Amino acid sequence: MSFSVVGSVVAILRGRRAGYLDAVLDVVVEAGIRSLEITLDTPGALDAIRRAGSRYGPEVTVGAGTVRTVSDVDAAVDAGARFLVSPHTDPARDIREPLSDIPIVPTGGVSAENAAEWLAAGAVAVGVGGSLIGDALDGGDLGALSARATAIMKAVAG
Repeated sequence: MSFSVVGSVVAILRGRRAGYLDAVLDVVVEAGIRSLEITLDTPGALDAIRRAGSRYGPEVTVGAGTVRTVSDVDAAVDAGARFLVSPHTDPARDIREPLSDIPIVPTGGVSAENAAEWLAAGAVAVGVGGSLIGDALDGGDLGALSARATAIMKAVAG
């Protein structure tokens, strides 16, 4: 599996309910975001990955986040995930310094206010979760989500 970031923003969708996933995905894709991470701790994540892959086609990269086990890897790949995001799962493994040829996609605390700084520092893309999605996966205002998605896309466009 090779990962090819499409655009410079990865929307990270982590929700408590499956019912809003499709609407939220539609809003962020319509705003121009072309890389989507659906975390496996979101109810219905594997089905959402399947649907998103079919719905948006190859122009949108859909991946799985919070991948913790080998069976998670298998299930995500079977669902069509084109990339996987995992926490460190082997605490005994040595932590290596990043190498210059490893693409970096920072997550956590990334917003429209600082995304351009990350890209200027050499990140290939930024992963944006809570500051982008907000309460949309809980039935929140999709208009506000659209405004946040548009703002981050403007911020990374320069």
